[in-house]
Amino acid sequence: MTGMNLMYLSLNSMGIRIIPEQFKEMTNLMWTNLASNKIRRINASTSLKLTQLHTIYLANNEIEYIDKDAFKGAVKLRDIDLSDNRIQTLDKGTFKDMKGENLVLNLLENPLGCDCNTAWFKSWTDEVGAQNLATDIRYKCYQPARNHGKKPSQLTLDDFTCRSSDVIWEDCNQPQPIGRPSSTLLTTSTASTHLPDIDVACPSMCSCYDENGILYHSPPNSHSNDEGWMHWMSKSYPMVNCNTANLDRIPLGIRKDVKTLTLSGNHLKLLDVGEISQFPDLEKLDLKKNMIMTIRTSPAMMPKLTFLNLRLNNISGLSKTHLKSFPNLEVLTLQHNNITKIPNDLFKYNRKLIRLYIGPNPIKSFQSNWLGTLSLRSLALRNVSLTKIPSQLLLQKNLTYVDMSDNYITTIRNKTFSKLTKLKWLILENNRIANIQANAFNGATSLRMIDLSENNLKTLPGSVFSNISKERLNIELWENQFMCDCKMKDLKIWIEKMEALDPMADIRFKCKTPTRMHEQVSDQLNPEDFVCQNGDSDVVIGSICKACPNPTGQIILAIVLTFIFTLLMGIIAWKCTFRRRYGDLLQYAKARNDNGYDEEF
Repeated sequence: MTGMNLMYLSLNSMGIRIIPEQFKEMTNLMWTNLASNKIRRINASTSLKLTQLHTIYLANNEIEYIDKDAFKGAVKLRDIDLSDNRIQTLDKGTFKDMKGENLVLNLLENPLGCDCNTAWFKSWTDEVGAQNLATDIRYKCYQPARNHGKKPSQLTLDDFTCRSSDVIWEDCNQPQPIGRPSSTLLTTSTASTHLPDIDVACPSMCSCYDENGILYHSPPNSHSNDEGWMHWMSKSYPMVNCNTANLDRIPLGIRKDVKTLTLSGNHLKLLDVGEISQFPDLEKLDLKKNMIMTIRTSPAMMPKLTFLNLRLNNISGLSKTHLKSFPNLEVLTLQHNNITKIPNDLFKYNRKLIRLYIGPNPIKSFQSNWLGTLSLRSLALRNVSLTKIPSQLLLQKNLTYVDMSDNYITTIRNKTFSKLTKLKWLILENNRIANIQANAFNGATSLRMIDLSENNLKTLPGSVFSNISKERLNIELWENQFMCDCKMKDLKIWIEKMEALDPMADIRFKCKTPTRMHEQVSDQLNPEDFVCQNGDSDVVIGSICKACPNPTGQIILAIVLTFIFTLLMGIIAWKCTFRRRYGDLLQYAKARNDNGYDEEF
C-alpha cells in the first residue's frame, strides 16, 4: 500500500492482525472497511492520523484495547463501528478528536464495563449528544451486574461509579469465561468467590487467555509480545504467553488444558518432552530464541502438537527419537541452531509435516534422501551447503514455497521443477549460479516469484521463463554479471510482452558488459540496444578506468597546491604582523629618505 493515494479501501475478512502502518501515509483516505479480521489492539504507534478520514469499520474483530491516541488527528472522523469486539474499558480521551455533527459510534456487543473507569465516556457522550441531536452513540453495559444490559438512555453519570458492593454479572445459561470483564470489579467482597481454580491459574510472569481468547491475567506493565509468531499460523486457545520472562525452565502454574504455549526469548537449556507432556491438549509450542542444547526424549506421546518452533537455539544434533513423541507435527522450524547433519530417518515418525524450515544451519555435507518421505508445502534449505538442487525436490508435488538461498548451487538443469505445478515462490539468491538451461522451469506453471539475485549469470535463454505464471510475475535478477548483447535480446522482448500483459510484473536486471552497456538497467533499454559488435568482451574496458582512476597524480597536485597556498598565506600573515609592529618606523624611514637622509650602520 506504500505510495498509493487511495480514498476508499476495503480489507474486509483478510485475516489482518494489526492495522497496517501504511494507513497513516494515506492522507486522502476517506472510507475504510477493516471488519471481520483478527485485530486485537489499536495502538498509538499505528495511529491513523488521517485528516480526511470520515468512516472506519472495525466490527467483528478481536479488539481488546484502544489507545487513547488511536484516533488522534482524524478530525473529520464521523462514523466508527467497533461492534462485536472484546472491549471492556476505554481510556479517557479516546474519542476526543471526534467533533462536529452527525457522529456515529457503535460499541454494541462488547463486554463494556460501566463503572468509574468509563465515567468520562458517559460525560463525553452526554456532551456531544446535547450539542447535536443527530448523534448516534450505541452501547450496552455488561458490567457490573447493577448496570448489565442498560442502554445510554437508561443511565446517569451516578451509575458510573465503583462500589464495594458491586458484583460481576454472570449468565447462568452460558459457561463463564475465565477472564473478568473489568479488573476494577474484583473488589474485596467478590474476589474470594471468583478466583480461578488451579486448573485455570496463570504464572505471575505470563499473560494468559481463556478458551475464548480473552485475557484474564498479565504481569504488571506488560505488553503483548508475539514477536516471531508466523503471520499465517493462527493461535489456539487457551493460550499462555511467557515470552521474554527471564525463565530458565517451564514455569509452574500453567493450566493443564493450554493449547498454545509461547516461551520465546528466555534462557531454557533443555526441552524435556516428559515435562511438556503434562499438557495433553497442547497444539502449538514456541521455544524460539532460547539456549536449548538438548531434547530429552520420553515415551509419552503428544498427538495434538502440530507446531514446534525451535529457531535460534543451540541444538547440535537431532535423531528420530527426539521427534517421535510428535506424530502429527505439521510445522517444524529449526533455523539458526548448530545442526551439522540431517539423518535420513530423522522424520520417520513425522510424516504429516507440511512446513519445514531447516536452514540456516552449519551443515557441511547435505544429504537429501529424507525429502522423499515427506509431502511438504513449504521448505527452507537456506545456507545448508547445497551444491545442487536436490533431485528429491521433484517428489514434492504440493510444494508452494522453497528457499535455497545462500548455498553453492552452480547450475539449474532442464526439468528441475517440472512436476512442481503448485510452486509459487522460489528463492535462489546468493548462490553461484552461472548456467540456467532453457527448460529449467518448464512445468512450474504456478511460479510467480523467482529470486536469482547475487549469482554469476551472464546470459539467459529468451524462453527460460516462458512456461511459468503470467500473473504478477516478479523475477529478481539484480547483482549478476549480465552481458547485454544480442544473446539477451530475446529475453528483453519477452519481458516487454509480460509487462504489457500485466503492469504489475517486475522483471529487471542490470548490465555488466559489454563496456558500452555497463551499469545500464534493462527497463531503460530497448530490444534494439541488445546487439553483438566486434570487440565485445565480457570484461569491462575503459569504464572501469573512468570509474576508478589512479589517484596518484591528483594526490601530488593537491599536495603542491596546498604547499603554495600555505606559503602565500604565511607571507601575507608575516607582512600584516610586520606592518602592525613597525608601521610607524617605516613612515619615519620613508620621511628621512624623502628628506635626503641615509641610515648609517
